Amino acid sequence: RDGYPEISHPVAVGFALATAGFNETIVIAGILHDVIEDTGQTYEEIVSEFGKEVADLVRFVSYDQTMPHDEGKEIYLQQLSTAPPAACAISAADLLANRTDMANTVIDRIPEKVVSYDNRRLAIIKQRLSHPFVDKVELIVGELHQRILS
Repeated sequence: RDGYPEISHPVAVGFALATAGFNETIVIAGILHDVIEDTGQTYEEIVSEFGKEVADLVRFVSYDQTMPHDEGKEIYLQQLSTAPPAACAISAADLLANRTDMANTVIDRIPEKVVSYDNRRLAIIKQRLSHPFVDKVELIVGELHQRILS
């Protein structure tokens, strides 16, 4: 991920969830959130190693890598709109980590469609999860959008 060791992103997601006071199951699922889409690990293997609750959360926040990018993003938003609040917390932490990484790299501008997608994602998360962490993520991501857009 843009010059950072690959482990830094899942650790950042887990750290954001832990510092926001989410339980161990959510933190573990947050750390593992990209495993299904980025590795050969399967849902069943996650169930075996970490339990069904963690595996279900990971599945809720996983993209279908076989889909075209934009279509996969839309399907992700549909999944998120029915996801449990815990999955929405993981998605919020993932968004925070991704945009923080983006702001810390040399980038000229963030595409408007990314900002639009982020805003739609946050709106769904806010509908599904009422937690101070979501307000914090919305504020920080909004500030990062402004910084990258200017």
